[in-house]
Amino acid sequence: MPRGFRFVVNTREHPPPHVHVICADGQEVRINLNDGSFMDEPPSGKKSAIVKALRKHVKAIREA
Repeated sequence: MPRGFRFVVNTREHPPPHVHVICADGQEVRINLNDGSFMDEPPSGKKSAIVKALRKHVKAIREA
């Protein structure tokens, strides 16, 4: 089973500032960078892993 996430920040995109989290299987969710809330329903069974990965890389993501 594919693992991992790709984080994409589009600097010229609509507010609020957010990151697109793309799962290895192609599913995608957006997370608000102001408060860390999910803007979309996270893929089933992946919410905690996404939050953990975001916390690990949040500094680099915010600097993007």
